[in-house]
Amino acid sequence: MYEIMGIRQAIQQNRELDLHVMSSPPPELREFFAMAEEKGLKAALEWRDAKFAKDSEVGKELRERKYES
Repeated sequence: MYEIMGIRQAIQQNRELDLHVMSSPPPELREFFAMAEEKGLKAALEWRDAKFAKDSEVGKELRERKYES
């Protein structure tokens, strides 16, 4: 019955999609590592904290700061 309904094929396609999603890093992670390599880990950590702390005053200050090497 499951063969007729196509469930096995759907499960297999879901496995393949999950593999692709889990094997490619999100853009934020790529940006973090690029910044860490270019400007240093401290700048990358500050960028990360500012990006994900949008409502805090510290996040606002860090977003406004320009990172220079």
